[in-house]
Amino acid sequence: MVLKVRKPTDSSTSQAPPAKGAVPNVVCLDLQKAQDTLQAAGFYLLGSEDATGQRRQQLVDRNWVVVSQSEPPGSTPDPKTKITLGAVKFGEPTGGSGCQS
Repeated sequence: MVLKVRKPTDSSTSQAPPAKGAVPNVVCLDLQKAQDTLQAAGFYLLGSEDATGQRRQQLVDRNWVVVSQSEPPGSTPDPKTKITLGAVKFGEPTGGSGCQS
């Protein structure tokens, strides 16, 4: 018997890539998918931080869910602007982000 576990961000449906230059909404995505999505939109200067304030390192990006982003969705900052993502481990409280924990 094989048991397959899926995270809420695992999806078999694909979405159209975001328009270049506009910041996509990456809140509630796993950290790896969020980074990939931002890079597809033309943003490569990315950082992440532990949104709980515990200063934990995000070593395995797929184990973290993004609960905040420093640039708002739809904004068009200079591509050299650093975008910082706040993340918590899956299963931890996600605050007011609207994400399922």
